[in-house]
Amino acid sequence: MEKPLDNWKLEAACRGLQTNLFFPEKGDQHTLKTALEICNGTPDTEPCPVKQQCLDWILTTFNRDEDLYGIYGGLLPAQRLKLRKPSGHVAIAVSKDRIERGNNRQEALAELLNLVHEVVVTDMIRSEHQRLTKYNETISIERGQQD
Repeated sequence: MEKPLDNWKLEAACRGLQTNLFFPEKGDQHTLKTALEICNGTPDTEPCPVKQQCLDWILTTFNRDEDLYGIYGGLLPAQRLKLRKPSGHVAIAVSKDRIERGNNRQEALAELLNLVHEVVVTDMIRSEHQRLTKYNETISIERGQQD
C-alpha cells in the first residue's frame, strides 16, 4: 500500500514502463543501459525528475541486506551499498544533476548544506545520549556498590 508521501512516483520517468526493465538479468547490457538512461538521462534527454526521491526512498525503505536488486535513483545495488554506512546510518546522496540543473545553484548547495548539518547534529545528539546513558548506568552501579 502506497503512502500519501509517495506521490513523487507519479512524476517518475519510469511510470507506466514494465518493472522488469529496472531488474535486468545478469549480462543483459542492453536492458541495463536503457534503464540507466531513463533514470540518468542522456546527452539528448533530461534525467528523471524524481531521481533523488527514488534514491532517498530505496535508501530509507530497505536496509543494506534487503537492497540487493534493481535500479533505483539511477544506481545499481553495489553503487547504493557504497552510500550506506555499516552502522545503519544512510549517507546523504545528492545527485550532480540536482545541483547543476536548477537555475539557482546556490539554493541547491544551501539545501545540501542543510542536509549535512541535520545529519551531523542528529549524530551528535545520538552520541551524547549514548554517552549520558552509559554515564548514568555507571553512576547507578557505583551507588549500588556503596550501599
